[in-house]
Amino acid sequence: MITVITTGAVNSNTVGTYTITYTATDGSGNQATAQRQVVVSVPADTTAPVITLTGNATINLEQGATYTDAGATASDAVEGVITVITTGTVNSNTVGTYTITYTATDGSGNQAIAQRQVVVSAIIVLNTPINIKLTLGSVGEIAVSWDTVTGATKYQLCVAEESIVTFSECVATHSGTLTEETGITQQITALTSGTNYYFRVMALDDSAHLSLASVEVESKVLIKTLNDTGIYWGGNYPSGNNADCTGEEITQQDCSHGRDAQAAANTLTKIGAGAAGFDFTKLDVSGTALSIQNSPWSTTGSEANGTQWSCVKDNHTGLIWEVKTTDGGIHDKNNTYRWGGLTAQGREHVSKEGTYYDDWNTLVADSNSNNFCGFNTGWRVPNPAELRSIVHLGRHSPSIDMDYFPNIGAPVWSSSPMAHDSNPAWNTSLFYGDTYGISRDTSRPVRLVRSGQ
Repeated sequence: MITVITTGAVNSNTVGTYTITYTATDGSGNQATAQRQVVVSVPADTTAPVITLTGNATINLEQGATYTDAGATASDAVEGVITVITTGTVNSNTVGTYTITYTATDGSGNQAIAQRQVVVSAIIVLNTPINIKLTLGSVGEIAVSWDTVTGATKYQLCVAEESIVTFSECVATHSGTLTEETGITQQITALTSGTNYYFRVMALDDSAHLSLASVEVESKVLIKTLNDTGIYWGGNYPSGNNADCTGEEITQQDCSHGRDAQAAANTLTKIGAGAAGFDFTKLDVSGTALSIQNSPWSTTGSEANGTQWSCVKDNHTGLIWEVKTTDGGIHDKNNTYRWGGLTAQGREHVSKEGTYYDDWNTLVADSNSNNFCGFNTGWRVPNPAELRSIVHLGRHSPSIDMDYFPNIGAPVWSSSPMAHDSNPAWNTSLFYGDTYGISRDTSRPVRLVRSGQ
């Protein structure tokens, strides 16, 4: 057997053609040669390119908006960056879902496809906030409220000391204050007493859609003032009362001080009239002062001749009061309600306690919607302090100026629940002048009030 000698080498890591030679020589020196060709080539490419979208795979577009496609890029393991072909269109004027397709093909024919969904939705329109209501609170405070706007998640409120012509210029042009809250009531504080303020509201959602600005509402922040007690007589020692402001230590007694003392001395200037230090004006159903102010109430009378009136304005506190009737309508003195209707304190609180009845809702709502005494907002149930402001403690049975407040009935509800017990609420007797708590399910009249402006 003859030995075969093999020469040559193959580098399988390097592309090329390699030769392996085989040589055999016998004892006589005869030689034979044979060769083998080894071809090292690039492996077949079977991997598709990778497409990367620029931006989100789903785009939400509002109808009518301009759509500009962000495109895509592609890379291949063998060839590197390769071209992406985009197909598909979006008609942003027509609601629907559109598909944009991105295709990339390498030199070996491997293909990758990616897609983007463009969802064109109808334009979202938020309604304009309506029923803007202002309620005066403590000194320098106003609560602003409005109806809920469907789809809105927050509201912007502009408050300025001049008319808000352009809402977007609330701060820059109108020197106003712009606040944003999620609720439909905002409490505005630190306002200047006696100053006119203007209010407008705009609704918006989480996608920054804006409503039109509401109508403008104006109010003057009143200086909170107190009426005097109406006590014009002095106490007599050791017991009893005198008919006038005389008695022991009279300079230390109530009748010697305040508006009542000024009225007794004829040094008190009044806009209207009223007993002791009280200053009232009778108003007709449109809120205009009666031309005849000194006529007594008559069940058969009229506002034209001054023998009936719809409201009374307290010229000292600025409050405007409902006057009760005997005509069987919503303002009749004999209408009674359980406590807790609209404007009752705590009614809208998420953690309210006790029962809130809806009995007087119609009285409050209709008084506002029907422009009672010329006002379509602000009518509410008074708090105990406001009720006590018209109590005349210088007289009893009734303890109120009947020349301005005829048709006195049972004790009237206030808007305030009692703090220590979730069952009763405060009411005030305009007959005896006292304020006390009573169960909320007791039927009582209501005398509406609103803050003047």
